[in-house]
Amino acid sequence: MATILLQEGGSARTGVLALMVILPAIGTILVLVGGLRLQALLKRIPRIASRKDLDAYRAEHTLHGTLAALIKVLLGIANALFFLDLFVLGGPITDLFYSVVPSLVNIAVSLPFRAVEAKANELPCATEELRKEWLEIRMA
Repeated sequence: MATILLQEGGSARTGVLALMVILPAIGTILVLVGGLRLQALLKRIPRIASRKDLDAYRAEHTLHGTLAALIKVLLGIANALFFLDLFVLGGPITDLFYSVVPSLVNIAVSLPFRAVEAKANELPCATEELRKEWLEIRMA
């Protein structure tokens, strides 16, 4: 993206500002995808009644953790770009707007999914063995 902006006559600072907005936007899309997937899984499988259900939740839990890690990296890079803009490229302190607002939007979008995550963490299980395995999966 930054290369495209530079080729069209933009400055390095323009590319950095664009990335400061684009990276959290990608993170917001990942929040929506992960949250909506988990919500759909909870509707489809409201309780862990079999090994098949447990495997479905194991896969979703793994994906959810991966998405969360990726979102943290994207937000971290966006915030690091603010310091690059401020200290290396000489941007004004008001460019903090390009870093903070997209990150706050990302957080705001994730808030409704906190209840979905809490519900997924407290799923009823058909047997004690399934409950133990579900707890192990969550703690891993």
